[in-house]
Amino acid sequence: MSREGLDMMQLYVSDNQGFRFALDDMTVTTEFGTYDLTNSLGDGYVGDNKYPDGSNQYLTQAEMDDIISYANSKGIELVPALNVPGHMGAILEEFPDLRYTGSKSSIDLTSDEAKAFAKAIVEKYAAYFASKGCKHFNFGADEFANDLGSMGFEVIYQNGIYKEHFVPFFNDVAAIIKDNKGMTPRAFNDGVLYNNDTTVEMDQDVQVCYWSSGWGGYNLASATTLNNAGFELINTNQGYYWVLGNADWQVSVKKAGEFDCTEFEGGDTIFNPAGAMLCVWCDNGAADGLDEGAGVAEKIADVIKAFGSTLPEVRNMEPLVDETYFPDAALRQAVISQVGPYVTDLSGFTGVLDCKNTEVKDLTGIAQYLPGLTGLNLTGTKVTKLTSDMLPTGLETLNLTNCRELTFVELEDHPNLQVDFTGCVNVENLYLSGTNMTELDISAMTMLHNFVISNSQISKITAASPSAYTNAYYWNWQNAKLDLSSGTKEGKLKDGVESYFNTADLEEEINPVASQVGSGYLSYWGGNSTTIDLNRVVPLSTIQVSNPYADWGYYEVLTKMTVEVSIDGTSYTVAAEVTDATADYTVALPEGTRAQYIRITNTDEIDCYARFTVYGHEVAPMGFTYSGQQPALVREEMSDVIYERNGQQYQLLDLLSDSYKTFKTVRGTPVADLEGESWVDEAYLTSATTMPKGVKVVITDEDGEIYVPSSVEKPDLGTLDETTNVALNASVQGQSAQYSGEEAYHLFDGIITGSSNKWCGRGATGWVGFTLPESMVVGKWHSVHAKGELESYITQDFSLQVLDPNGSVTEEDFLAMSSSEKNSVMSNNSYWIDLDAVTGNLDVDVTREIPQENLVQAQVYRLYVGKSTAGNDNNVRINELELYAYTGKLVADTNGVFVADEIGTWNVSYQKGGQELESIQVRVRLSDQDLVDLSQAVESAKNDAEAAKAAAEAAQEKAETAQEAAEAARKEAIAAEEAARKAAEEAGTNRDAAEAAKDKAQEAAEKAEAAEKAAETARDEAKAAQDAAKIAQDAAQEAAEAAEKSNREAAMRAAEAAGSAKAAASKAADAATSAAAAAASAEVAASSAAQAANAMHEAQKAQAAAEDAQEQAERARDQAKEAREKADEAAQSAAENKEAAEKAAEEAKAAQEAAEAAEAAAADAQSAAEAARNAAEQSNREAAASAAQAADYAKQMAETYAESRGCRGCPEGRGRGPEEGGRGAEEGPGGRPHRRQVQRHHRAGGH
Repeated sequence: MSREGLDMMQLYVSDNQGFRFALDDMTVTTEFGTYDLTNSLGDGYVGDNKYPDGSNQYLTQAEMDDIISYANSKGIELVPALNVPGHMGAILEEFPDLRYTGSKSSIDLTSDEAKAFAKAIVEKYAAYFASKGCKHFNFGADEFANDLGSMGFEVIYQNGIYKEHFVPFFNDVAAIIKDNKGMTPRAFNDGVLYNNDTTVEMDQDVQVCYWSSGWGGYNLASATTLNNAGFELINTNQGYYWVLGNADWQVSVKKAGEFDCTEFEGGDTIFNPAGAMLCVWCDNGAADGLDEGAGVAEKIADVIKAFGSTLPEVRNMEPLVDETYFPDAALRQAVISQVGPYVTDLSGFTGVLDCKNTEVKDLTGIAQYLPGLTGLNLTGTKVTKLTSDMLPTGLETLNLTNCRELTFVELEDHPNLQVDFTGCVNVENLYLSGTNMTELDISAMTMLHNFVISNSQISKITAASPSAYTNAYYWNWQNAKLDLSSGTKEGKLKDGVESYFNTADLEEEINPVASQVGSGYLSYWGGNSTTIDLNRVVPLSTIQVSNPYADWGYYEVLTKMTVEVSIDGTSYTVAAEVTDATADYTVALPEGTRAQYIRITNTDEIDCYARFTVYGHEVAPMGFTYSGQQPALVREEMSDVIYERNGQQYQLLDLLSDSYKTFKTVRGTPVADLEGESWVDEAYLTSATTMPKGVKVVITDEDGEIYVPSSVEKPDLGTLDETTNVALNASVQGQSAQYSGEEAYHLFDGIITGSSNKWCGRGATGWVGFTLPESMVVGKWHSVHAKGELESYITQDFSLQVLDPNGSVTEEDFLAMSSSEKNSVMSNNSYWIDLDAVTGNLDVDVTREIPQENLVQAQVYRLYVGKSTAGNDNNVRINELELYAYTGKLVADTNGVFVADEIGTWNVSYQKGGQELESIQVRVRLSDQDLVDLSQAVESAKNDAEAAKAAAEAAQEKAETAQEAAEAARKEAIAAEEAARKAAEEAGTNRDAAEAAKDKAQEAAEKAEAAEKAAETARDEAKAAQDAAKIAQDAAQEAAEAAEKSNREAAMRAAEAAGSAKAAASKAADAATSAAAAAASAEVAASSAAQAANAMHEAQKAQAAAEDAQEQAERARDQAKEAREKADEAAQSAAENKEAAEKAAEEAKAAQEAAEAAEAAAADAQSAAEAARNAAEQSNREAAASAAQAADYAKQMAETYAESRGCRGCPEGRGRGPEEGGRGAEEGPGGRPHRRQVQRHHRAGGH
């Protein structure tokens, strides 16, 4: 290797057939546990025609150390290769639980444990090789689960595992490798942007070893796709493999010496590869590997030398754009100046190439080297001929303005190309069959000879006078979009040109456009030559050659051959010789070559298989044909609909159906006028003007909520009938490949016995589409698998499916389709969704209930098999399928139903397959009866408003009176307080009672003040009620005026205004009543406060009088005592003087009587004073309670009305809550606590 110029050796240490390198420590640890890989070392298993050598040997860590050291000494970098997540068969023999279902070689990418296991192995080995100075690590990532019976990447791409699990795993492993001392990760190309899917994000630091471009069912990304995506590519072309034990796959020295590192498998050319690789694979180690590789080394020594000789030491990897790529000098200069001077600039260019007014004649190179070109401006150039194969397939615009030398245009392979032909005066042949252009200007092309626009979208033609087209030979307008009615421009042109053809004397010509006239093949087993018989003499053009199996390694490319032609099959002439061809090429035959027989000879006598397609020029068609027109149609835009609120039910689908009857052609001709015209496609007209089936009507209100019609009866699902098999004798609509005698109808024949009475489908996957007699809700299904056969034949993964209700194909569409159309739908997974799915099945009899959330009403079903068996036998064996349905319906048929029972506006969207066809608005307005009701409502609102206003004014007056009374009460209370104060000062002997009277008077004053404030609040509320009444009156007036105009729109607004007016009037009336009640309470409270003040004043006077009486009684008692003492003295003196004694006794008796009378009077006075005090206190308490009650009620009314002022048209509230500085809910006037009392007052209209 070193001697021949190679600098890396990639050593593949693990595959299905063996795990050949052991580290000193063979354990790996993940979050799921620790795994010992020791038992996986050595031989793996036999599979895919690959065999281990039977030695069970492997390299030790010490031996690998020596290999790396030796390689380094020779200037060779060792690149370890350990494959994940596939090609892990040898390792997984010891860890079968981590395998992907049905695969022995690959881990289960949906298992976190399996992925962690594989990553841990890479981490383990990457750390070792990084420690030895290795700079690269190949983690394979190819041929995942290719032992499933179908290609694994295709399977996981279709089922979503590729994007959800493989791509993240790929990136994670690449990161692990990069994290080990910055090693560069490598992988084979299989899983990188599989299916050319550039939407996935994969680590572009991974160098891609590109070995295959794929094959049928294995859709690998092209080398160009990967290169354009930014990946470095290593050319690992499988056509140059050397495989142990397989002579058909051992590249010869000659072929190895012809290797070109820029030519990649699949035919792509990449000018800047990161390197190239010659692979020696040990598919059959027992054949060549038992001598420790000595025989292999000897056999491939010359191959390595030849291969190494092709690798450039110093090569300009970016060749310049020259005549090899663009022979036309003017075109080449335009490319260099606008795209770039290097060939590598070409493939990535997108945009417009402007060649305006240059000398460009030859467009060779544009299609091949500028694939991303979107626009080409050839205005004023010298181009004479333009064909589809000259242009890249993605070209969008082509400007041919004033190309006066242009005579031939064929663009039939570019349907989406928009072309400007202005000023192309010499065009004779114009082939635009299938174009999607809708308008065409041929007014300058009066030289048109062959003019073909068949099967195109052209609906309008701008032309010169019909009499100008006198060079016409073959005009074909069949199946275009033209309206050829006599009054249209196109109709007049048709009539004029047809008149020309009816009178012109035309001679037969050869078609200038070549078409396929024959085909054949040449194979090594059929000899070195083949003869193709065209069955008639034909002017020949080209022969296309392909080598379809060159990539397989069995056949070589037919690079040398001769082409001979003959008219009679006896005398042959050499027409062409090929000496150095590639896999696919075209042989151009000399102009004027005519023949019936073509003999092709393999002059190199190599083993090949080549196919030939012969193109020639048939006799050209002649005349004018224009039948089968499908005129482009337009229909009137659907208008919004207005219904009256009458409770009537409408079907909105009828509106769409009616709109399909308004179709006209783009030239304005009604469809009805086209009936019977011979040039029109009647079936097309019928189809185009009939509303599509399966249209869904989505109705939403102004808030986006889905509309549900009020009068539609709700469906009843009923019960699940588990006795009636509704699938018995179901109608099979189609199926995947199956065996004769074991067709799909056996699924539904009710016969389960016998292993031959089944559906036996070919392949690892399969499907059967079928219909029930009517639409049903299936709730249970039963299936029987491989009855009486091997357990390994049991179907593993299968599901019951229906058409996706949000998809583009409805059941109505499906049932109306042809057999081929149905088959196309049934074979496409994207149209179907699972009702229920079974995975990993091991049972013969499987009974399943369909989850409630998956229930649908359907007539069309599909049985899909995702994996036929658990083994490698790829055949489906299902004996019977039974379905059991509910007795009722899942949904009511309300599609398009609308009931006009509520005023409002609804948005209506007509949808098909998730796409909107049309949208309108439906509005419901007032009916005539509504207007009558409205008039009455308006009048009622006006009356209510007037009443509210009057009530408010009365409340205002009462509130003002209450305030005046409260003010007077407050003054009286103040006077009482002052009198009490003075009485207290004057009452010297009973000061405590006086002080108590003073306190009571003070409290009465405070209560009076509270009553005054309550009255003030009541007045404010009355004023607010008056304002609301005014607003209500204005609203009612507006409603009345609107109603009088008899305008329905204004009437609808009037209805709202009347409602608002009535509500406002009602609230105003309530507020006025509340204010009046509050005022009355305040007035009573004020009166009570005044009475309390008066009572207190009288009590104070009574108390003062009692105190005076008590003082007099005290004085009388003192006098009586003095009189008794005098009487005693008199009694004593009586002995001395009888006369004097008797007189004294009388005086004493009189004094005693007087004293007793005074004492009684004093007691009476004191009782009267106490009674007066008690009466005053009671009066004061009652007054205080009345005042508190009035204040509290007034406050409640104020709060109630403040809340009511949130309605439309009411004035803003003026009250303040506690958070705004008002008193707390449990505080009385002045902020002092009081005991809150609430009394409910019931009135009409609320409380």
